[in-house]
Amino acid sequence: MLTISAPFCAAIALAVCVGACGSPHGSPGETEADGGRWLVDSGADGLSSDDGGTDGGNDGGNDGGNDGGTDGGVDGGSNPGNPSAWTASTCAALIFHPAVPITPTAMLASGTTTYAFVSTTHWMRISAGTGTTEPIALPAGRSSMDVQHVEVEPNGQNLVRFTDGPNQYASYFTSGAFGAPIALPTTTASVHADGAGRLLLVDTDRILWKHNGTTFEYYGALPVPANNQFSWAVDSGGTVHVAYVREGTYSMYVSRRAPTSQTWTTGVNLTPTYQVGLSWPSLVAGRDGSMHLAYYATFSNGIYPSYKYLYYARTADGMTWSDHEKLRTSVSSDNNPTISPILIHFSARTYDGAQATLYSNGNVQARRCGPSNIEGWPATMIAPYAGAMPMAAVNEVGAPSIWVKRQNGADVLQRM
Repeated sequence: MLTISAPFCAAIALAVCVGACGSPHGSPGETEADGGRWLVDSGADGLSSDDGGTDGGNDGGNDGGNDGGTDGGVDGGSNPGNPSAWTASTCAALIFHPAVPITPTAMLASGTTTYAFVSTTHWMRISAGTGTTEPIALPAGRSSMDVQHVEVEPNGQNLVRFTDGPNQYASYFTSGAFGAPIALPTTTASVHADGAGRLLLVDTDRILWKHNGTTFEYYGALPVPANNQFSWAVDSGGTVHVAYVREGTYSMYVSRRAPTSQTWTTGVNLTPTYQVGLSWPSLVAGRDGSMHLAYYATFSNGIYPSYKYLYYARTADGMTWSDHEKLRTSVSSDNNPTISPILIHFSARTYDGAQATLYSNGNVQARRCGPSNIEGWPATMIAPYAGAMPMAAVNEVGAPSIWVKRQNGADVLQRM
């Protein structure tokens, strides 16, 4: 979720920075990316797509439900008009459901419903273009929920990190309900899980801890020097990966630690050539074990201003990384590269599929398509620039919900 440089957060001090701005709840220098998974609505509900055509209902939800197909609709069924009929589709047109007026503090998406938190005790349940405000079905024993971070883990479940008073907790959210809360140390900076659902956390001293089913056990320190920006993630097999920028050298390294190992691999230098600055790495895991890295690189041709780009690289095995590719310069036009997009939400489903919610001259959903990609990811404008950063969440299969402020001042949540 977190991939915003501090100057942008300082410039736009908004409530929507929860879960988006320079790891406000993480350790110093860390950027923590949402671990969502990539999938888009098949158009099975017959709504119009953003390109003006209608996507009918031909796909019809035939991929099965949670207990069936691997990429199935959460609610299952074969009704062609059922909005829950999701299907994997590489860069298919996004389908826009009716927008719902709301100003949330945090969001999570599960099945065909988006849960937009409007307070620590109430949320709005949004489905089929309507929203109903009601009390949050809180985890057992909790009196309130101040959501700090939400991500979909490799096991396909939403993991929610939250506070209740001075205490931190994590809870899985499945089938419309929270599981038993797991108490976290008060020094917890960020939490992820492996494919079996085991929690791992990093504290404010950059120490890694692993849950053994009862408590958290010491798992060693991250191989990240002090004051270095970094991001970490856990793949489906339990290997921990970390990407970090070495302060003062503007070089970027990645390292990993297998679940059966006590040591980290020697850092692999991923520094692109000709850059004069690197910042804010954001690392996320695909459900197939792949890892995906987004980061900012600044280039200069010797003439002011410098050019800042959002770049991307990926690996299928954690060892061999792809060439660097430009994710985006300006979200409205690559003709003005000095306007750098802010990465609000970054997620991946497979090695060949990733998506990002961006903010700059407008609110954009950009997606990487297939085995190869040309300069700049294909993108869909969600809403023009309106002076507020968006907020995004993905459900268990990666279908996005995005909160935006429209140019007329309206705050709305847009499900896709």
